[in-house]
Amino acid sequence: MKPDGCLDTNYTVGQRMKFSIQVFVLAIASSLAASAAEKWDAREIVGYSLTLEDKNDVQIFRFTDHASALAEFGSKEGAVSGPVVSWKIDADGILRITLGGKETVILRKISATGNRYLVEEGGVKREYIRADWTEYQASHSKKP
Repeated sequence: MKPDGCLDTNYTVGQRMKFSIQVFVLAIASSLAASAAEKWDAREIVGYSLTLEDKNDVQIFRFTDHASALAEFGSKEGAVSGPVVSWKIDADGILRITLGGKETVILRKISATGNRYLVEEGGVKREYIRADWTEYQASHSKKP
C-alpha cells in the first residue's frame, strides 16, 4: 500500500502470475471440499438408528418415516433425556434435526463405510454407527 492509502498497482508479471495461481488453487480446493460431502438419503435412516461414537456424550436418533425421531441426548456420566425430535434432509442433502422448533443438530455426511458414518457436526468431525431399529422395521414391514 502506498503512503497515501491507495493500493500499489506496480506488481511485476511474476507477482501477478503467482497471485492468480494462488486464487485458482484456493477456488479448486474450496470446490473440492464442498463436493466431498455426501448427501443424506431418507432410505438410509428411516427404520434405523444413528448412535454417536463418543466416550462422554450420548446422542442417539431412531428415525421414523413421518419426519420424527426418538432421540436420546446426554452424558454417559450424567442424565440422558429422550425427546421426540423432527428431522428433514434439505436441498443440499444435509440432515437437520429440530427440537421444539429449534434446530439442535445439523449433520453433514462426509462418508459412509458400511454402517459407520463420518459426519461434520458444528465444525467437528464425529462418527455415528447405523443399526437396524428392529421394533420399527417389524411394525412397518409389508405383510404378504
